[in-house]
Amino acid sequence: MNSGGTDSFDYLLQLTKALSAECRANRQETDRIELLLKRLAKQSGISYDNLSKNIIPDSWKDNASQKASPPTEAQKLISENFKLIYEIEKQEYFNTKAVALINNINEHFSYIKNFIDEQNAIRERNIATFTSEKLDERNKSLQQNYESLKTENEETKKKLAFNYQTV
Repeated sequence: MNSGGTDSFDYLLQLTKALSAECRANRQETDRIELLLKRLAKQSGISYDNLSKNIIPDSWKDNASQKASPPTEAQKLISENFKLIYEIEKQEYFNTKAVALINNINEHFSYIKNFIDEQNAIRERNIATFTSEKLDERNKSLQQNYESLKTENEETKKKLAFNYQTV
């Protein structure tokens, strides 16, 4: 499809979105008017059906237009277009929610990764500290034992030399 056709389609899509938003706004306004009429009926003590059946003057009523005629091809296409627009908007809404959810999950993964990295760094420092302390203790102990053995060896040699000289 050429870029002109794409631009036309985008323009039509934006136009139909604007029209559907306007239709929704009109429907909300109609609902608001209906709610006001119900409140009026309640306050005046008249039933809503009695109050609302005389809203349209008889001169405006057209018996031919009140009969439901089968929808024309154009009306069917318009209805189908509104259904498609609704589906497109619903899909766009779900897509934005899915993207937000994926971003949220990625952010949580990032937090978890950072936490694991921090724990590994702390663990490595703790292990290094622990091993150095233990090795230092063992080295000191070994040095003390070596010195002790060296001293005892010298004393034993002296005793043997003394005993050897006396014999």
